[in-house]
Amino acid sequence: MQWNKNCSGGLFSWSRATVQDEPQQLLTVMRQYGLTELYQTFSSHSDPAQLEPFLTQAAEQGVAVYVLVGEPEWGREADGASLRQVITRVAAWNEALPEGSRFAGVMADIEPYLLEEWSDSDARRLLMQRYVQGTCAAYAQAQDAGLELLVCIPYFYDTKGFTAELEQLAAEGCSGLAVMNYYRGKEAEHLRTEAELARRYGKRLLTIYELQPPGSHDLTDQNTYYHAGLDALADNYRALRRNFWRQRVDYALHSYPVLCELSEKEAAPDA
Repeated sequence: MQWNKNCSGGLFSWSRATVQDEPQQLLTVMRQYGLTELYQTFSSHSDPAQLEPFLTQAAEQGVAVYVLVGEPEWGREADGASLRQVITRVAAWNEALPEGSRFAGVMADIEPYLLEEWSDSDARRLLMQRYVQGTCAAYAQAQDAGLELLVCIPYFYDTKGFTAELEQLAAEGCSGLAVMNYYRGKEAEHLRTEAELARRYGKRLLTIYELQPPGSHDLTDQNTYYHAGLDALADNYRALRRNFWRQRVDYALHSYPVLCELSEKEAAPDA
């Protein structure tokens, strides 16, 4: 599997135990696929001294580590209280860590569209406005703390009538848009609005590929590369880069356990 060396590849890892139980395997898999960003969940009670060895190893390998957080309910918070609390915590961790072993920022995966309000058009509009307002407040705090704030979003905000909110999010609410681009064959089409906004406001753009098997989290085969395989994913990314040749488009894989599974499957003699 060949990736574009001029772009960054990221990996989502939702298990807090991964860094504690298998840090070397995690970094080995990342090195195998040339991945240079890790979006990892950590306990809010983590001790910086215990985090330091892993962060140091990651830095030595050229991997930037982001704290992965988010709950749908945070979308109701117009003041961004929960996300701002995370940023405060990560900034405090960084203060206690050596300069070369610090977190790069936060990846916020909030998903307000999973809340019950989303089924009502008026409530959905208000919810989206609150989500964007809260994320903008968190981004201002992240900037003050010297942290990146990447926001994980679905590809459909623009087609659901939230173009203005999406633009505000790009302009005032993030360091980069990480798009859950989960529709095989339409990745470039579904990224056009976000690509234009990222270019307009000088923000990063990431396209996220789903690897989980169909049936999990209501995924169908159309949403994931689980059966298509990693080579097909790499081919798609190369084509995507040709579509957006005027700007940099980074990528991310979701998520670590399934990447390990697919890697083992493709390495098997009968694969």
